[in-house]
Amino acid sequence: MENEAEPEITIRPLSGENRSDWLDFFDNRAFEDHRDWKTCYCTFFHYPRDEAYRGASRRKRDYALWLLEQGKMGGYLAYRGDRAVGFCNADLRENYPRLKGGGPGKVLSVVCFIIAKEERGKGVATRLLERVIEDGKARKLDMVEAYPVEGKSEYGHFHGPPGLYGKFGFTEEKTRSGRVMRKYLDSGIILRTERLILRFQRESDVPFLVRLWTDEEVTRYVGGPRDRKKMEEVFRGIARNPREEEYDLWPLEVAETGELAGYAGLIPKEIGGEACMELNYYLAGEFRGRGYAGEIARALVDYGLGEKGLRGIAAVIDPNNRASAEVARKCSLTFRFRENRGGGEKDIYAVGEISSGT
Repeated sequence: MENEAEPEITIRPLSGENRSDWLDFFDNRAFEDHRDWKTCYCTFFHYPRDEAYRGASRRKRDYALWLLEQGKMGGYLAYRGDRAVGFCNADLRENYPRLKGGGPGKVLSVVCFIIAKEERGKGVATRLLERVIEDGKARKLDMVEAYPVEGKSEYGHFHGPPGLYGKFGFTEEKTRSGRVMRKYLDSGIILRTERLILRFQRESDVPFLVRLWTDEEVTRYVGGPRDRKKMEEVFRGIARNPREEEYDLWPLEVAETGELAGYAGLIPKEIGGEACMELNYYLAGEFRGRGYAGEIARALVDYGLGEKGLRGIAAVIDPNNRASAEVARKCSLTFRFRENRGGGEKDIYAVGEISSGT
């Protein structure tokens, strides 16, 4: 009699319906060959403990059960037939207390893989990560983020080895909180506001950006129209490697329609004789008067002072550009001093710590 074929691996989201399968897996198989890790119950990234739970049982198993009951433990179970043989702890980054201060955007964090001993090396983790990415796209999230640990220890592999993420196009990035690997799902979004999206540049953006920087009204207070040919060369170069610079100006689009509306960002500048980060926002004529400049400027200030940990941000504004000065003031930037910047006198508005200009 021929042996029956082994059931295929299937992936199911963790929910109240399969909570007992999750518990059975962690109680009996998850750490069969690593008993000293048995008590983890995938709670590491859920510390410090939720305020609503503090004062209750200190057992991690009990805390995990409470997180499950409250819908605060996310992830996916891998099944061989009806038996759970693997788990990927993945949820919105904001739901993990240990991941405070992460990057911008709506992010799905992958923090741990636990695979039963007999199932390792059979592609279970690959199937789990495939499902995580599929669901991230379906939920219109900006990126999937992971935190692999360098080295060959088995401990590091529980966060997923770098090679696994590399197969799916994750790239390494350095953030204030350390090393991460990210896969952008929504065209490289940097910031999303209620109405706007700030994202990395694409080749298809080049014509719009060239028109923007050769427009007399747009460039009126920043040196006038640029050379068209030169701008084409610059923007095509950026499109080839849009993530090369940590700080830059990026295309701004209207979230509802996908129309390109402008160009905004943070760029390093010398202001008052010292290095500083400059806030920039430029809108095409047809998109002015809608509050877009203030909306993206506020988001960039929050991003710079929060996620990027900048001590201060400045805006260099022509004294005659009253509209831009009003935007700066609404973003909590105050007038600091006036300085000559080659093309004439400019007013320096800032928030946080910058040079005094003296």
